[in-house]
This record gives sequence, structure tokens and C-alpha cells, in this order.
Amino acid sequence: MTDSRPPFNESESPSPTPPPSRDRLDGEEWIAIGITFITLGSIFLWILNSQDNQVFVRNRWINLFPSATVSPQSPLNQADSSPEAALIPQETLSAEKDNIPEAISPLPRSSPVVVAPVPVTSSQSIPEHWSQPFAQQLLEKGYLEAEITRNWQPNREITRAELASQIAEVFDAREATQAAKNFPDLPSEESSQQKINRAVELGFMEGYAEGTFRPEQKITRLEVLVALATGLKLTPPNPDKATEIVKIYQDYQALPPWAVAKIAAATQSHLVVGYPDKTRLNPLKPVTQAEAIALLHQALVVSGQLPEVDSPYIVHAE
Repeated sequence: MTDSRPPFNESESPSPTPPPSRDRLDGEEWIAIGITFITLGSIFLWILNSQDNQVFVRNRWINLFPSATVSPQSPLNQADSSPEAALIPQETLSAEKDNIPEAISPLPRSSPVVVAPVPVTSSQSIPEHWSQPFAQQLLEKGYLEAEITRNWQPNREITRAELASQIAEVFDAREATQAAKNFPDLPSEESSQQKINRAVELGFMEGYAEGTFRPEQKITRLEVLVALATGLKLTPPNPDKATEIVKIYQDYQALPPWAVAKIAAATQSHLVVGYPDKTRLNPLKPVTQAEAIALLHQALVVSGQLPEVDSPYIVHAE
């Protein structure tokens, strides 16, 4: 049987139709592009908001932007209870690009540190601190035992009521020099009222012109020194000599005129203790527990109730 079909010729076969050219993207491609941009944007926003522009790389924090600083909640700032904020080292990711690990994760945020009183059981257990010599001798001689053993927070600022309580305890054996006053704003606790009244009776503390005591107000270094100099009846030098004495302090011009003679008398009597720089009086700075302890110790030295201690922070007028 003969095949009547003509022989197949490849040159005569129809060529495949080329796909039509597309000038526009279809709907599904636009959706895919949109999802991609949204994903990239979310990652970028996460980086901006992670640990205040910081990421944890090779066991340390790296700042994503040179102008960023440590957040007050950052673990780097928890070690210091001082108000100063530490700066993040000015490093960029480019400096670490050859050593970046596969996974980068920020450290979890931690809660603010609450400073609790340090337990003190004896004069030998007082933690190392610039005020340790003063506190140790007070404790050994039976002064302010409860203050030091139960509530030792040396960098905490104290109030007028707290200083009155300390004065009343330290100088309780002294005779009253004036009558107590009827302050309308005293604490409700009877024991607190008695201690404030005692500090007033002993001649160390006074109220304000409007008749209040302001027990919860922070007390400044100037107020403490004037109170102690007044209660101890330290004799001020003549006005010209007083001005020369206070000039040993770099910030003596911050003293109000009425306080110059008292501060000069306190300086001459070695009552003033200045940390960390005894050439600066810092008169308007709120006094800390450690500073109050040191000043009360020196007041007891001036009154002959305690021997002197060796401290580089006691001011000696030339």
C-alpha cells in the first residue's frame, strides 16, 4: 500500500508564535511588590525601635546611629544611680560588618534599679565609702546606731526632719537654750514632733519666716553648716577675716552675705567636710546621708565628745 502523503519538509513547518510583549504588570505582580515593600518597611521600623537604636553584636551594644544615646532604662545606665546619662560608643555597623553573627537580638529591657539600705551589723561591716571613718567612729561610740545599721544609704538626700532627728539624738544630753515653737506643719507622729522640737530647743534649728518648719523639704549643705555652727555657738571672726577665710572655697561667691560669718567660723573649727573636692563648698546642694553623718561627727569633735579621724576631706583653713 502506497503512502499518498507528501514528504515532511521542516523548512515549511509553521514557526511558533512569539509571546506578546507586555508593557504593564498585572494585578498579582503589583500585590507581590506591595507585600515586599511592606515587609521591608516593617523590618526597618523594628530596627529603628529596637532598644533605642541599639542592637547587641558580639557581646556588646552597637549604636545604629551615631547620635543615639543610652536610654535611662537601658541596662548600660542601671549601674549608676547618678543622673548623668552615659553615651553609647560612637560605633557604626560598618565597623563590625566583617564580624556580625548570623543572629542579632537586643537584650531585654530591665526594670529600674531600686536602691535598698545596706545592712550594717557592726562598725567593721560598714561598706567601703569615703564617709566610712566618720560613720565607723559614730557607731563604735554609740551614736546614730539605728540610722547607720538600719538605714545606711549614704548617697540619699535627707530632709529637715531627718536632720532634726539626728541632732536630737546626738546632742540630747545638752541643755535647752530656747523654747519649742508651735509649727503647724509638723508630722503627725508624736516621736517626729518631739525630735524636731528638741532640735529647736537645743538652738540648732529654726523655722521659716511664715512660721512653718517644712519637715519634708530637702536640706542643703549651707543650712546644715549654719545650723551646726549656731547650735555649737561657734564664734565668727571679724567681718574682714571671715571674708578672707571663705575665699578658700572656689564657689564662695554663692554664699549669701548673712551666712559668711557662720561658714567662716565652721571652717576655722574644722567642721566642714567636702567630698569629692574640699575646695568647693557646694552650699546649695542638698545634703546626703553620708555628708550629714560626717558633719555631725565633726560637730561632736568640735564639742569635745569625739576624737578626730584621719580624712582627706576635712577642710583646714590656713
